[in-house]
Formats: sequence, C-alpha cells, structure tokens
Amino acid sequence: MNKMTNEEIDTALILEGELKRRVHEIAERVVVNMVGKIIQDELRKHKEAMMMEVSINVGKMLRVVDGEHRKPLWESTPEDFGFDSKELNTHMIEKGVSREI
Repeated sequence: MNKMTNEEIDTALILEGELKRRVHEIAERVVVNMVGKIIQDELRKHKEAMMMEVSINVGKMLRVVDGEHRKPLWESTPEDFGFDSKELNTHMIEKGVSREI
C-alpha cells in the first residue's frame, strides 16, 4: 500500500469536504423543491374543496331566494330593505360632498 504525503492527505480532505458540502447543498435544494410541490398540491386540493363548498352554498341560497320569490341581494336596492335617502345620506353623495373625518 502506498503511503500518502501530507499534501495529498490535505488535498483529499479538502476534496472530501467540498464533495460533502455540494451533496448537502443539492439535497437541500431537492428537499425544498419537493416540499414546495407538496404544499402547492395540498393548497390546490383545499382550494378546490373550498370553491366547491362555496358553489354549493351559493346554489342553496339562490334556490331559497327563488323559492321565496325574492330578488337576490346584489339586485336589491337599500330602499328594498326599508332605508330612505335621508338614512342613507344619498343627498350628500349626490351633491358630491365628502364627509371629512
């Protein structure tokens, strides 16, 4: 067996340390990328589930509104709820007067 010189041993240790550092760096990047993908997939699944739930609930509300022969809220005016222009302060809005705080 050949005996290595101190310089060769130092070089081998430096190369070993550099190799370990690079492997660790690459492994860290792979882990970060995989965790990111997993999180994105989970968020997408939860978003899809929430959107489905919202869609179902909106459909239920529309059926109730339609069954009671009412206008949907977005088609209603404040007057439909019993508010008059004085309560709504619309005369100030119509004049373009802004209320300073």
